[in-house]
Amino acid sequence: MLPRAVVVVALAGAGACTPKDLTPGLKKYDGPVAAALAAIAKDCQPYGTAEGQPVDKASDLRCMSPDAEMTIHLDTSRRLRGVQIRLLAATTEEARAKIDAAMTLIVDDHHRAETLSHLDDPVPTGLAPIPQLQLEDHLYQVASEPVEGDARKRYIYKVRIF
Repeated sequence: MLPRAVVVVALAGAGACTPKDLTPGLKKYDGPVAAALAAIAKDCQPYGTAEGQPVDKASDLRCMSPDAEMTIHLDTSRRLRGVQIRLLAATTEEARAKIDAAMTLIVDDHHRAETLSHLDDPVPTGLAPIPQLQLEDHLYQVASEPVEGDARKRYIYKVRIF
């Protein structure tokens, strides 16, 4: 019979060998997450380096709807690494509600509230990029701009998860 201390050390060592998720904040692009994003735009096609791949295997997707364009970047394990939404909406409240619902499973409540408060920030003119906001392991760019010949505004919501 082994001494008790040897058994405890052996059990502790076995626990240390279990694989750990090195990026616990990343969400799988699966049923619930894909469905939430599809509320913005459903017609998804592989693009860029993923062009020609089946949709269920592609790492880069461009999704379209009459009032939105969304790009989704996934890693090799089909976890979300980035989402870019360009949404046409009549009011900021309408845009906020749609983006909030789509991002609920991806971004926590605090980050959504903080970033969505910037939806009315204007897109800079000229070559200046949209300012970046970093919250923990997420990088955001959020702004809006008028659309020529349309009463609606274009709301831009970009998140990169690292």
